[in-house]
Amino acid sequence: MLGQHVRYTVLVLLCLVSLLSLGCASAIQYQANEKLVDELGVPQAQQRLKDTLFRSINPPVTDVELTNDYLHYRYRQAIPGPFGAPVGFTMAENRVFFTNIGRVEAFENHLVLVRNPAEIVLAQMVFGNAEDARTFTELLLAFRARRTRN
Repeated sequence: MLGQHVRYTVLVLLCLVSLLSLGCASAIQYQANEKLVDELGVPQAQQRLKDTLFRSINPPVTDVELTNDYLHYRYRQAIPGPFGAPVGFTMAENRVFFTNIGRVEAFENHLVLVRNPAEIVLAQMVFGNAEDARTFTELLLAFRARRTRN
């Protein structure tokens, strides 16, 4: 039980460091391959997106459902206590419809923001490395492009 407490503390510290570094990171500029899903094939692209999401640091994803229309994921969310220290965890979920995605931004600090056309953040993910952040971004944009074509 103590080992689990230490993991939660490390996770919270990683999240805090990620949040504090948001003001310093700039967006990565690149052209996403919007045909990536067609090139990989839908089953392989879905599996790659799921695998990438399971490596997310913040939020820690526990379950992923992926259809032709949306991405639905469940994650553990800290319950803040006094002075911001977590007193427990609860489950939360998010569903992002591909047709609602306006743009996806990946930052140097491995943060990815998914926005709708009105610039409202639909999802926010922090990954442990640049490759996962870029993979998530490219696959999300490719699924959006595939959905809008069909």
